[in-house]
Amino acid sequence: MSDLTSRGGCSPPPFGGCAGPADGRFRRRTAATLRGGWVIIDGQANQTLLRDDGFTLVEILITVLIIGILIGIAVPSYLSFSSRGTDAAAQANLRSSIPAAEAYFHDNDTYASMTVALLRASYDSSISQDVAVSGTNTAGKYCLKVDGSGTRVYYYAGPGGPIFQGTATTKPAGSTC
Repeated sequence: MSDLTSRGGCSPPPFGGCAGPADGRFRRRTAATLRGGWVIIDGQANQTLLRDDGFTLVEILITVLIIGILIGIAVPSYLSFSSRGTDAAAQANLRSSIPAAEAYFHDNDTYASMTVALLRASYDSSISQDVAVSGTNTAGKYCLKVDGSGTRVYYYAGPGGPIFQGTATTKPAGSTC
């Protein structure tokens, strides 16, 4: 043992020893835990602060409060994003059905007998199931509609009209819808 301690000042086992060259640049730190929270590191005894109590009620309540605040912020944002996405999809479905309606007019010179099922079967099979013919089509005008989020309904009064937002009872003024 005197041989170990004479080389580099390493302490004798079991609490020490050398893990490097004899000049002592590298020292291995070893620890042993005793009863009562005492820890022996490199031959010196130190008492550690060991806490086995778990979480306090205040810590749990603060955590639940923070999670509740985050949920209170996140849920309304998610709902608005969801409704905006539904409305955008409804408008896109309506826009994608317009070329099929115009192709129908080109072939038949009227919109009067146009139905969404006929458009889907003859011109564009990818027209959404949500698109419907609204009102009575005439020889030169037609109206398509699609339901958006909530009570919103989107109408297209064609040919060449814009997309209007309304409800099932409020339709665009001056159109065939």
